[in-house]
Amino acid sequence: MLLIVLAVSPWLYITVCSISELAVNAGAGIETNIAPFLGSNYLTRLMLFPMDARSLTDGILNVSTPYLDLQMNMPLVILYMVSWVWIIRSGKIIRRQKWAAFVLLLLGVLTLICTSTVSSPALNVIGRIFRHIQFSYRLIGYADLFVVFGILYNFWVLVRSGCFREYEKYFAMILIICVTLGAHNLLIQMTHAYATANQTVVETEPFTNLPATFYGVSGYCDTSIPSIKEDPPEEWLEVNVPVYTDGHTLRTEFKADKKMFVRTNIQSARYNEIYVDGVRLDRDVVMEFDGYLGFYADAGTHVMDYAAEFPYMFLILRKLSYVSVFLLVFLTVFFWIRAFCMHKRGKRPEIPEKKR
Repeated sequence: MLLIVLAVSPWLYITVCSISELAVNAGAGIETNIAPFLGSNYLTRLMLFPMDARSLTDGILNVSTPYLDLQMNMPLVILYMVSWVWIIRSGKIIRRQKWAAFVLLLLGVLTLICTSTVSSPALNVIGRIFRHIQFSYRLIGYADLFVVFGILYNFWVLVRSGCFREYEKYFAMILIICVTLGAHNLLIQMTHAYATANQTVVETEPFTNLPATFYGVSGYCDTSIPSIKEDPPEEWLEVNVPVYTDGHTLRTEFKADKKMFVRTNIQSARYNEIYVDGVRLDRDVVMEFDGYLGFYADAGTHVMDYAAEFPYMFLILRKLSYVSVFLLVFLTVFFWIRAFCMHKRGKRPEIPEKKR
């Protein structure tokens, strides 16, 4: 648990520091159209693999479909249903645990309906309840986490009751099928993702040239930066900072014939800073123009630099996060190998009996 908390500690730190200025807390959530990913029906939304009808005629590489997350994770639902059927059919599991598993399943079905519904009245109600989720893929993410919790609970009950040994071989076969199907779905999803990226390069090339540190357009996550919003001036100069594929930026020189407004390709985010002639611009002179940062420059030749300057605590937590993720992967592999070796030697981990 400590390693998991450390792994997400940079995100927790930034979120807590800017909790009052997050767009989702400022009422920027969605009220309707919470599941816009396909204009189709339940059959296509609940398929075992990501499917977009346009791919049949245009091909996967030519169709950008970013909203297939629900279908991609259907193997989780298969594993959940199988574990639930085993619990219901087992005679060794007490009634209270069966009822708990049944209630969890009902809630799981409800979350699945929430993420796949195409009914306008239902969307209006769901949108009001989940207003602060803001985007439909987040609701799908929470539904996935709920299903994972249900799977863990079901297998905990099966292992504690001693029923799991009866289904070990069947579980291995079903797990192989689910993992294979999940890998296949991930391949389809990533293919669509690359198609989306390629189309974005053609349509809006400046956006794709920006590194991940630019991510955070005002109105998406942080509403406090910058403090000034500039109305579109009649005349302005556009200066784009070149960005390499590794995310590093290049110093940019520009010339203004007179004092005029400069619009950059640097997105409006809390830790994005602009340096002009080696001096960092204060927040009270940086403005937002069409979701990007801008400023007024005097007549003459200037040089502009970009920097993502994070707090020192964030940099420390980020390093701890990397170490934590490495340890989590290492421990997972270690215990899987240990369990495999014990199984080969004919030993099984002892299950402690429930104390009376």
